[in-house]
Parts: sequence; C-alpha cells; structure tokens
Amino acid sequence: MGRSGLAPLLIALLWSSLALTSWNIHAAPDGLYNDFSAFHLVGRLARYGQAATAYDPVRFAKVQAGLWDVPGKFLWGYPPPFTLLTVPLSMLPQWLAFMLVLGGSLTAYLLVLKALAPNDFPVVLGVLFPTLIHVIEVGQNGLLMGAVAGWVALSVSRGRRNATGVALGLMSLKPHLAMGLVALTIMTGRWRALAMAALVALLLAALATWTFGWDIWAAFRNGLAASGEALHGAGLKLSWMTSPYGSLLSLGVPFPVALAAQGVVGLMALGAVGMARGLDWENRRQLGLAALASGLTSPYFYNYDLPVCGLAVALLRQDVARHASRAETILLLCLSWAPCTLALLQKHVAPGYSPPAVGGYALTLALPVIFRIVWRAERETASAQACFTGTRLSASTLWK
Repeated sequence: MGRSGLAPLLIALLWSSLALTSWNIHAAPDGLYNDFSAFHLVGRLARYGQAATAYDPVRFAKVQAGLWDVPGKFLWGYPPPFTLLTVPLSMLPQWLAFMLVLGGSLTAYLLVLKALAPNDFPVVLGVLFPTLIHVIEVGQNGLLMGAVAGWVALSVSRGRRNATGVALGLMSLKPHLAMGLVALTIMTGRWRALAMAALVALLLAALATWTFGWDIWAAFRNGLAASGEALHGAGLKLSWMTSPYGSLLSLGVPFPVALAAQGVVGLMALGAVGMARGLDWENRRQLGLAALASGLTSPYFYNYDLPVCGLAVALLRQDVARHASRAETILLLCLSWAPCTLALLQKHVAPGYSPPAVGGYALTLALPVIFRIVWRAERETASAQACFTGTRLSASTLWK
C-alpha cells in the first residue's frame, strides 16, 4: 500500500475506534467507561448549580460512590471556564456527547496536521496513530487541546496575530499545555497576540464567574490544592504520565528530586526554544521545538496530552526525512510510539499489569535528538542561502 492509501485507512481505523468506544459507553450499565464519564458528570453537577462539588475531593468522591461504587476515581482541577464547557455535554446522552466532542476534536486535529504537513500527512498520521487511538479510548481532551495548539502554530506561521492571540487565550482552558508556545510568543515580541490572549482568557473567566458566581474560584483553589497533593503520587496513574517527574516518581525517586529534575528538563526545553529564536531559525522549526517544549515544562502531563507535542512531528517532518540518519529516524519512531502503545497493550493484553512510565524518558531523549537534527538542517539551509547569495554576487560582478 502506498502513501495515498495509508491516510484513508488510518482515518477509517480512528473513526472505527471512536464508534466502538461510543457504543461501549452506551452499553456500560452504570455509565462509567472512561475519563469522559467524569466530564459528563461534572457537567451535570454544574447544570444543577453544584459546580463547586466537583472541586471538593470529599464531596465529589461521595457523588462518584453513589453512581459508580468507585469513590475518588476522579479528581477535578480544571479552571472554571473548562467546567462551563462541560455543561452542554450533560444535556446529551453520554455516548452521543462523546461522539460529538471526540469526533469534532479528531476532525479538527487531523485538519491541523494536514495544514502543517500537507505533503507528509500520511507519515505524520502513522507516527501519531497509537497516540490518537489511546486518546479516543480514554475519552480525554488531548485532541481538542492539540487542535487549539495547532491553531496557534498555523496562525503564527501565517502572520495572523489576532488569531494567534485568540488561540492562545483558548489554551487557558489547560494552560500548562501551552508553556512552550507562550514562551516563544514572548521571545518573538508578539505583544499584540499576547494582549489578545489575555483578553480572551479574561472573557472566559468572566463568563464562568457570571454563570457560577465568585465562589467558584475559591472552590477551584481547593481543587488545585487536591491536585497538588495528588502530584506526590497518591491517586495518580503514574504509568500514563509522560513528564520526567512522573517517570522518576514511578521508580520511587523522592518527590523533591523528581520535581527538581522536571524543572531542569523544562528549562532545557525552553532554552532550546530560546536558542532557536536567538539564532533566527526558520519559523516552523521554532514552533516545532516550542510544541515539544510544551510537553516538558509541566509535571502534570499525561500520554493523552501528547497531541500537543505531536504538532512537532508535523512541523519538523521534513527535517527528519532529509537530515536524520536511519538510526535517529528509528529511535524517534520508537520514542513516539512507546508511551501510548504500552498503555494500549496494558488495556487490551494485560489489564492487571502496570507498565513503567516511559513517556517522560521518551520526551526527554527526543529533545536533544530533534534539536541536533534541526541544527543540521538549519546549517544546511544557511549554507545553501550563502551559496545562492555568492552566485548572485558573481553574476552581478560579471555583468559590470
């Protein structure tokens, strides 16, 4: 099968997975199948004036125990504007809401990938395929946030500062996923875009406040505190974490050491973005490194958030194809597949087995490998430009 047939096949498989998961949600006797059940439940609480309950781990655990007999399965630490988005979902049956949200998110994300890598879309889709399947099966919002982050990248590459700001403002729904992109926006002095992003974030916050009242922010602080306590390892599914912090914590490394290591890696990732900006590398290369850095700056990063980093695959695919060695290409493919492939194997082959949290190591190792490849690509681009300039100078001298 050639490239022309690969993309339709993979897209068909993705939609088949979406339809199957929707059916499984519909067939679940108690309405609990995957993480989407939590979004639907929070929407129902918010719709009946109990949004603050979702942020209280004790009260929320009691609600879950009454519905599913699994108290404390989910914690809720999303900002109030995200909670507001769950309200319309609760007005639909859970299976239908899942199909609409995940189907729309998947479509938007695929369109972004196609726009970023029009000539390499089948290859990019193949590299990200296990990640996309995993996000669909767990019912998470990684595709949605990946599509919004992709909108940021597309807007930057096309010089649309207002659109860049709107997309960055929407990333305030999960702000820890946008650190690399925000850092690049600051480094490039796109102040108009940053002002627009702040305005959008404030409008979302105002709408949530108008809907839920001022007390929702105090509840949100309590939810953040509970999530912060969970970051020590209790209640977290460490095998799904793809931050260096989570990978180290899964090995029993003490919390302060794991957090310090996360800080070092995050600074290295932002430093790579800063170096690319300082050396005035090609726009798409800066954006690719920023997308990758967005997955390395926060300790609270899961394998279902990887579509944000997946934008780097689309943005840097040409450089990998032309300037990576075979060993580097194979290594990057393995690093891309490892986190979510292990999660899928755990679910379908060995449900009782908890695989190691390899995602943090994969992302950390990918950073220097990708940076080295892009460095080589940029040097060749500079050499070609210098050669072209020299040729033009010689021709103009000849005609004098």
